[in-house]
Amino acid sequence: MLAELRPSTSTPSCTAALREHLLEPGEPDEELVPLLAELDARAATEGIDEETAKELLLRLREREVRRELATADLERTKELQEQLEKIRGDRGQPCRSRGYNPRPLSTDPR
Repeated sequence: MLAELRPSTSTPSCTAALREHLLEPGEPDEELVPLLAELDARAATEGIDEETAKELLLRLREREVRRELATADLERTKELQEQLEKIRGDRGQPCRSRGYNPRPLSTDPR
């Protein structure tokens, strides 16, 4: 799923290197060790398990597709709409064409 997210041109090189390491694990470079430790600590502190990480990555992918959709030509628009439908299906959400109207996510439990 991480592989589907394209790194931005403004992504710092250390973040790009971390992404590559997560995609193809092996012995990390010295510069990655503190980043991996920070990532592990943040995941533990914020309670990010594998299912939560998947949901967060799907949200990122959905935002990426929506941004591209805003400027896409007609042919690409159809492809992107299909990708959005797949992402929503992976997230367990009905599609907009079936009456789905997304609401902003709230961290407030009320």
